[in-house]
Amino acid sequence: MKSEIITKSEQETIEMGGSLLREALLEAKDDQPLIFCLYGELGSGKTQFVKGMADELGLNGITSPTFLLMRKFILARQLPGETKKKKRYFFHIDCYRIYDSEEARQISLDKTIASPRAIIAIEWAERIEEIIPKPHWEIKFEYEREAVNNRKISIKKIE
Repeated sequence: MKSEIITKSEQETIEMGGSLLREALLEAKDDQPLIFCLYGELGSGKTQFVKGMADELGLNGITSPTFLLMRKFILARQLPGETKKKKRYFFHIDCYRIYDSEEARQISLDKTIASPRAIIAIEWAERIEEIIPKPHWEIKFEYEREAVNNRKISIKKIE
């Protein structure tokens, strides 16, 4: 699956995050993490997109975890498409302050992102690409030149 969407406001970007999560949950495997890798410049909409995912999961308080590196949330309810509660955690990871995959391994991010019980959103994923397992979703954010609030969001599933 590959698609490109133009969002014209922060709210549309948030809604797109929830929409992609709903779609991805329908095909999520019980024995694999559900990973979303987000790429884009500062302010391009990555955290707003993650807010939409969190809204879909019934979570509040999503802010960029740049200084914390990672925020962990426990999922309180069964997700759409699950017959039993399989995905128990949502991790929001920001790799802006991570130098490379080796540094990520040193703080055990490789183990966190391999958990089959987790849904994981990784901002600045390009910094740790070599430790990100497949399959995962690749989401790229670009500013549209025509309008200041427009974002082009490219979505591709990497098998």
